[in-house]
Amino acid sequence: MTAPGCPEDLLWRGRPGTTLLSPAERQRVDRHLATCADCRMSRALLEAVGPLPPLGAADAALAERLLAAWPATGNVERPPSVPIRGRARPVRFRWAAAALLLFAAGASAALYRGLPRWRVVAQVAPPPAPPPARPHRRSRAPEPRVDPPPPLEAPPPREAPPAPKAEPAVAPPRRPPPPPAPSADTLFQRANRARADGDLASASALYRELQARYPARPEARLSYVSFGQMLLGAGESRAALEQFQRYLGSGDDALAEEALVRAARACQELGEAGEEASLWRRLRSDFPRSDYRWRADDRLRALRDTGP
Repeated sequence: MTAPGCPEDLLWRGRPGTTLLSPAERQRVDRHLATCADCRMSRALLEAVGPLPPLGAADAALAERLLAAWPATGNVERPPSVPIRGRARPVRFRWAAAALLLFAAGASAALYRGLPRWRVVAQVAPPPAPPPARPHRRSRAPEPRVDPPPPLEAPPPREAPPAPKAEPAVAPPRRPPPPPAPSADTLFQRANRARADGDLASASALYRELQARYPARPEARLSYVSFGQMLLGAGESRAALEQFQRYLGSGDDALAEEALVRAARACQELGEAGEEASLWRRLRSDFPRSDYRWRADDRLRALRDTGP
């Protein structure tokens, strides 16, 4: 039984957050709390929890059922084998326990109502594949035993051929630089030497190279007379006349007398009488005391040239 001095109804109605007690009832509760340690602990528990939320009809009915089913005393039947350790303590605070239960139940319900509803889709596993059909093995007659052949002897190791010796790299032979071109004097001397030796082909090549490579050199102008005389002696009168005419047009007078005489002779061999007479008249005019003047007079009489 509950201790007769604990006003449970007043403690429940006077829990924190309510104003259901009259001043006289509240003084009574305060006087009781000053002398009862259990009630003070219950009040401290309710104050720590705070005011309970308002209960609905369903929660109120649940609280009534909890209070009605709560044992009134602490004398609970026990098995004979369980010894009694000390005096059974009466359960005095049914209202505190019921309040905590209701608070926990109400909070849990509110939390459950506030949670989002997740749609749970059950995953259906695919049906297992049937096992593969095992082929029927046909019984075969035992094969005769064949002894393995004797192991073959390993061939002797072959010696690797010696690596060829790397020959030192030989640089390709360098071509010698071309010899410098011969000078005009060298070409003129070589051509004259070849002419004296009777090598007319070499002399002709050297004279032409001299005239092509050094046309303004004195050696080239002298070669016109030398080369022309060689050609005239070889019977090449036209080529010889060209060489003499080039000399007469160069402005050099050192061999002009010789060039006029030989050019006139080439014209005589070619049968060009008019050009021959013009050359003889130029000889008598430019060189009046020339040793070839008598030759010029004879040829002009033969050509019946009455000119000066």
